[in-house]
Amino acid sequence: MIVGLCLIDMAVFGITLNIAILLSYLPFLLLRNTNFTATVMSLSKNNVIISHMQTNRHPRVHIALNLNSSPGRNELFGIMQYVKQSLSWDMRLAFNVEQLNSEITAPNVEGLIIGLLHDDKTLDFVARTEIPTVVIDIGADRIGNRQKNIAYITTDNISAGTLAANHFHSYGLFRSFAFVTPNAPRPWAELRQQAFVSELRTKGVVTKIFSADSADRHLALQRFLKELDKPAAVFASHDIVAQEVIFAAHDAQI
Repeated sequence: MIVGLCLIDMAVFGITLNIAILLSYLPFLLLRNTNFTATVMSLSKNNVIISHMQTNRHPRVHIALNLNSSPGRNELFGIMQYVKQSLSWDMRLAFNVEQLNSEITAPNVEGLIIGLLHDDKTLDFVARTEIPTVVIDIGADRIGNRQKNIAYITTDNISAGTLAANHFHSYGLFRSFAFVTPNAPRPWAELRQQAFVSELRTKGVVTKIFSADSADRHLALQRFLKELDKPAAVFASHDIVAQEVIFAAHDAQI
């Protein structure tokens, strides 16, 4: 069987979160430490179910991640792995920016982990506070002068694009290569695209770019995929775009 379309997105290079795995830690934690409590708000396939976790004697750490996306849930999964080993934090999860901004100014906050759930008010507080803080995928330029109490964790978008290009090219079977952008400009997507295109150019390969942001994006993407020489290698900028490509390929009967 000849593969008509080979798709890759950033999730390939990460860990896929399984809510069941996350839940499996709770009985273990409760057995290990009687001071540990967890409040379950709801059980849903696509939503995080824990409103907050706390112990009676550990530093309070407030966590603000975009839990509506798989990267944010993966980040929470990593934090949960740490908590499982050490049980050293009183964890408080923020589910919206308003809640986050109202809670992080409390006098008993001893640590912050700030991801994509934030606004300018949040970043202004981070720039002024001396609370130990980890910021995830937020550029230092958005916070101001780098401070000793802030640790930055960012995605290496250039390496991701280069890795995707080399991964596809190593198969030696694709007749065309393409990159599909988000429906609006994103700096991280542009870096992935530039690295992907640049690396393939060194191999004598020309990359086709899909960047339509109109209302008929789905139809335009179908036409784009149909016109690619098959087998085709498609690098989607992130997981939501990868879903778009899959649906478009299905409707185009590829």
